Amino acid sequence: MGSYFATFHAKGIQLWGGPKWAKQAQIPHPQARLIEFSPCETYLVTFSPHYAEKDDPSDPKCIIVWDIRTGSKMRGFLSSATPQWPVLQWSYDDKYFARLNEDAISVYETPSMSLIEKQSIKIPGVKDFCWAPKDHVISYFVPESGNTPAKVVLMSIPTRRELRQKNLFNVSDCKMHWQSDGKYLCVKVDRHSKTKKTTFVNFELFRIKEKDIPIELLEIKDNVHAFAWEPKGDRFAIIHGENATRPDISFFSLAEKQLKKLKTLEKRPANSLFWSPAGDFIILAGLRGLNGVMEFFSTNTMETVANEEHTMCTNIEWDPSGRFVATHVSHWRHTMDTGYNIYSFAGKLQYKVVKDKFFQLQWRPRPPSLLSDEKQKEIVRDIQKYETGYALEEKENRKRLEKAQKAARNALRNEFNKLVDEREKEYAIWRLELNKIYGRDLEAEEKDTEEVEEVVEELLDEYEERVE
Repeated sequence: MGSYFATFHAKGIQLWGGPKWAKQAQIPHPQARLIEFSPCETYLVTFSPHYAEKDDPSDPKCIIVWDIRTGSKMRGFLSSATPQWPVLQWSYDDKYFARLNEDAISVYETPSMSLIEKQSIKIPGVKDFCWAPKDHVISYFVPESGNTPAKVVLMSIPTRRELRQKNLFNVSDCKMHWQSDGKYLCVKVDRHSKTKKTTFVNFELFRIKEKDIPIELLEIKDNVHAFAWEPKGDRFAIIHGENATRPDISFFSLAEKQLKKLKTLEKRPANSLFWSPAGDFIILAGLRGLNGVMEFFSTNTMETVANEEHTMCTNIEWDPSGRFVATHVSHWRHTMDTGYNIYSFAGKLQYKVVKDKFFQLQWRPRPPSLLSDEKQKEIVRDIQKYETGYALEEKENRKRLEKAQKAARNALRNEFNKLVDEREKEYAIWRLELNKIYGRDLEAEEKDTEEVEEVVEELLDEYEERVE
């Protein structure tokens, strides 16, 4: 939410915030290397590899959950020296957090930090899980084992009730992608034939908000290089194709009752997708080996807005409002030409900085809007009415501003004229005193002086004239 900024120190973490970014809290976790804020900024999770091999099971200090406001330790956890971060995953409202264990998912409730029902959820073979963005629901994946098919399950917390299950066969890998509002879940399933000689990709699309959570299937025969949901929208994009340097990019929509393909862009030099947080605009980027080419694309008009290139670009970060986007070359990947560019949402370069040993750029997060989703939709629907009102208000503001500027100019002019009058009076008095000293009117003598301008012509000799 952007309320705090954390800095790392030998003795722990320092949190800064407030209007002047003063110290807010000190987290005493020596040699902490990784941190994570809970979604509502109530808690902070820190990891210190210093305690990984010599931690005390009765008082773990490797991973610690802290109360941000008080700076007090809430609970510690054991961990390996190189955990997959984040180790703890939070529900959207900080009410629960969960951790993946062997054959189990442990779900804890806050602020007691105790296991719900005092025991973990036993799930033999569970490999991955994630929380729904707006509900107390987790999705988890269990790979195939013997004759038992792989499966993806939606489970309600804390009741542990299964909401939906999908069995999957011939699965090589599985990734789960939640849409930002929790309306949809996309399960990307890498599958192989029974002989394991050919592979293909299935997208299992769960409509979470509909009755019985129906599932739609999208099969892609090509290799899939990237997938991304439109934030707060019903669309998603896929990079796919056998040619890794110039694949195709396809856009789909789930807004209607049935999955609909919107458009396919053929042979684009892209390997990454970056949606604007406001939706509609997306950057089709070619990072790493594709040398930082970018196509700014509008999914409302299905047209390319701009084509840009930031040579050797390693990262792209949208501003939370969706108005600007930063691209940068990190010293982690390159030693020359490091720095960052800032573009408008339409791909116009606004600012460019070349900085030696530049490592990272992050936008400050923004807190959620105080307006409900319904109110935001109403504003978008009635935008013309608001534009008319704001145009009149802006016109009145411009008139007031012009009037204030004119008054300020007149005041400066009057002040200047007053100063000139004062100086002329001082000059007249000074002249009178000077005339008394010399016994004559110096100013009159200056007026009687005639200036004579003398023009001198020089004739060149005959040789010099020929030379010229």
